[in-house]
Amino acid sequence: MPIFKGLIQEVKPPDGVTVEQNLAGFFKGAFIGNFSSTSFVPLANAKIHLAVERGILGGGFFPQLSLEADSRADGRFEIEIPEPLTRQDAKGFMVAYKQVGLLPRPNAAPIRLFEPIYRSEPFKLADIGEERVQIFGAPVKTADEQGIKAAAINAQIDAALAELAEENEDLKKLKELNARIISSGLRFDIEAAARTRGTFDLQLSPNTGASAADLDDDFLLRAKVVNVDISKASILGRICRSRTKLEAAISKQAKTFTKAFGEGAVDTIRATLAAQGAEGQLAVLLVNGCFSLTASAVRFPQIDRPGPLPGKEHVMVLDVSFGYPRQPVKTPFGCKLPELEE
Repeated sequence: MPIFKGLIQEVKPPDGVTVEQNLAGFFKGAFIGNFSSTSFVPLANAKIHLAVERGILGGGFFPQLSLEADSRADGRFEIEIPEPLTRQDAKGFMVAYKQVGLLPRPNAAPIRLFEPIYRSEPFKLADIGEERVQIFGAPVKTADEQGIKAAAINAQIDAALAELAEENEDLKKLKELNARIISSGLRFDIEAAARTRGTFDLQLSPNTGASAADLDDDFLLRAKVVNVDISKASILGRICRSRTKLEAAISKQAKTFTKAFGEGAVDTIRATLAAQGAEGQLAVLLVNGCFSLTASAVRFPQIDRPGPLPGKEHVMVLDVSFGYPRQPVKTPFGCKLPELEE
């Protein structure tokens, strides 16, 4: 039985070095093949999922059908691949999750909490060789001040509703649907023409379980409608009972946000490299498709609200993670890796 052998490492800055400076140095090493051993560390207790891309996977935080393993203290892991999958020209993609905490439970083992740190593009399982592949995840925490405010979110919600209203008569009767950002997500105030009012909450999380050949199409958020406070007999109740379509439409529009955050992260690294006279090196890695971007966490912090009525307001912030190399089995041209000792 073939074995997929890997080593997951986290691009982590040493003391006194910022994440951006460290990533700039890492990408310089990826360009010239001269890595600083202080810029990354083995990632222990990571959860590795190798999802088989056969058109039967649904969206979710973890791929619904996948082969999996946990990394050891040295970051190494092994996953056995059933022989038939390598003979059927099957493809898979890999998602790695970093353990970020534990949720205590009374009289039970705590629940491990994870965030995505790496997502590969699909590859043929038959291409898995005997050598151990090296994988790097580089999480970048977005500054709270760069978060999205409610006005921008409402513009995207309006676009989602306009698309849905074409096939839903109830949505055409809506008088108002406004989003507020709260500590746990988005809260919507909804009103119909008949003066029927109510609220519902929307939880957002990274969607790494979806299967797509183009990683850009997988840079999505998953939306989940919860805490519906609306009369079941009302027009609003009918709308929220069609929550699957509502969730899908909002998730589709949320791609605008995720791509903006991803591009912002790349721009930050590009500016740091430019200050070091090495911007062209990142450009080559971008053109060659050497790394991926993954939504790792959605947060709703409070920031200071400027203006005539100063105070606090919640914003939506998306943290991202660079994954290197984008293709773990056949490393793209120009994407160099450190020497590995077994």
